[in-house]
Amino acid sequence: MSIYSIRQVIELTGVSEFTLRGWESRYGALQPVRSQTGRRQYSSEDVLKIKLLIDLLAAGYRIGKIAGLDVFALEQLVPQSLSRPKAANVDSSIDMKGVSKIITYASKFDWDEIERIISKAWQRSTPSAFIQNFLLPLISEINHRVDCKQFSIAQEHIMSALIKKFLCIVISQGKKSTKNGPRIVLAAPEGDFHEIGLLIASALLSLRGLRHLYLGPNVPAFDLCEASLKYRASHILISSTISSAHRATDDFFEFVHFVDRHLEPRVELLLAGPNAIAHSIRLKRKHKLIASFAEFGVCF
Repeated sequence: MSIYSIRQVIELTGVSEFTLRGWESRYGALQPVRSQTGRRQYSSEDVLKIKLLIDLLAAGYRIGKIAGLDVFALEQLVPQSLSRPKAANVDSSIDMKGVSKIITYASKFDWDEIERIISKAWQRSTPSAFIQNFLLPLISEINHRVDCKQFSIAQEHIMSALIKKFLCIVISQGKKSTKNGPRIVLAAPEGDFHEIGLLIASALLSLRGLRHLYLGPNVPAFDLCEASLKYRASHILISSTISSAHRATDDFFEFVHFVDRHLEPRVELLLAGPNAIAHSIRLKRKHKLIASFAEFGVCF
């Protein structure tokens, strides 16, 4: 059975952490188990229930009336207009079957078959649905396997390379950038080499035709500021996945405040990634903590 962290659940469903915790504490909608370190852990059924609750709330139901129902009972309440198509339609439902197949073939090091499965998912889906319903669940599952030491570093790197390949295809097929509107710079701090989150953000911006400059991972604060000033950025997305205690060159707090001191006041900072969310940063300039790609999507 797949296990997801609270951050992975947020990515998969789009629900905010505040809402999720409220559903748990006030209504008892979910009872996540705790890891040995006390962290919440959610099952695939929990993820499905959250998505059903979101659909039903959109249809007019009140959370207090439906929070205690199980998945089967919730599925009976979903109006026909909101009911999810069969799993074969990846445009509107998470393709957990495809993800499960990939994990199986990854354990066999059958990379050709994995690329074939990803390619089929890409071909039968819209680009945005391919990201939301296939790549994000796949990434969450890979992260879980790595955390549990069920995936080797080699397996993780090969899977990351395949995911990056298809994200680059999505980016290349995006809309022509608009002349007006925001100008967004995307980067990760020096010493942080995690790139997939930034590539997903770039892909989502490309699909909307929004102008952006992709600097990628491992960017020193000074270089980020210089590039942003020359690009005339209106927004900067800083994705931080690791702290200075885990090989990042700069402390995230110091990195952000350096950037803050050297940017024009009009530039808004968007702070994302597990390490960014763990900090409580106060700035005079406009800034946002981004906990999910759903939240990122409504910033512009």
